[in-house]
Amino acid sequence: MTERYPQRHPSHVLAEESEGFLRSLLPSDWLVQKPQQDYGQDLRIELANDCRLEGCELVIQMKASAEPSGNGAEEIISGVKTSTYNYLKGILPVVMFVKYIRSEREAYWVLLRDIRGPESPEQATISVRIPRVIGFLTSNGTSFMPS
Repeated sequence: MTERYPQRHPSHVLAEESEGFLRSLLPSDWLVQKPQQDYGQDLRIELANDCRLEGCELVIQMKASAEPSGNGAEEIISGVKTSTYNYLKGILPVVMFVKYIRSEREAYWVLLRDIRGPESPEQATISVRIPRVIGFLTSNGTSFMPS
């Protein structure tokens, strides 16, 4: 008889992998924090300029999948709660949705201000469409970070 042990869920492994991928692309003097309580803010990033933290902040809502989910021209994050969208829309820092694709070792992003919100207050979720033209890695493998 084989002993039984707890097993880590694959989605937890993928989420951790996607966060590590994103962190590896950021400048080393940027401060990355993971909020203890997550209401849509997976990461808070303070941007530094020559190691000077000048108050510029970015909030990341991170999603991941093992394979692409879209039509080739864009990635789709389905099932984003409208309440999360409304919460993120109301906070002051810039908010970015990031979608990591394991099979491509790539992540794509879109700013919240460019996302179409819910069509009615009763709508429970929205789908976020992310153009595949803006990745964190360029074709030569060098890191790209949006300005």
